[in-house]
Amino acid sequence: MATPKFKAGDKVTYTPTGEKGIVKSVRKNDIFVVYNFGMDEENYRKYTAESTPFGTLEAGWPEPAEEGNDADNEWIEPDEFEDLKGPDDMGDICPNCGLRYTPTEALLRYCNSCNFDATLGS
Repeated sequence: MATPKFKAGDKVTYTPTGEKGIVKSVRKNDIFVVYNFGMDEENYRKYTAESTPFGTLEAGWPEPAEEGNDADNEWIEPDEFEDLKGPDDMGDICPNCGLRYTPTEALLRYCNSCNFDATLGS
């Protein structure tokens, strides 16, 4: 299978998680993709890129989910996450605003939607 040709500015999807990204640079054996760019496509170059294996990327972004059916922004009632004790128990839901974390947010324990930093507790 041939390696897809990507160039800076291409929209890509990280296939293991479905996370959207924009290619920042391509080198012989590496591709650097910006995932956390606050959907600020025009200024994606200002954000930090992550080295990503070529085989885990798909060209383009998936079609948006139907309104009211977007699992990434599903509202979770406060009583469903009240019992969370701290960062290790957070799962994929922000205890501050109730929205699901993106994979990168979950890894960093930081919610871009409400600026909640679980490592600090605020």
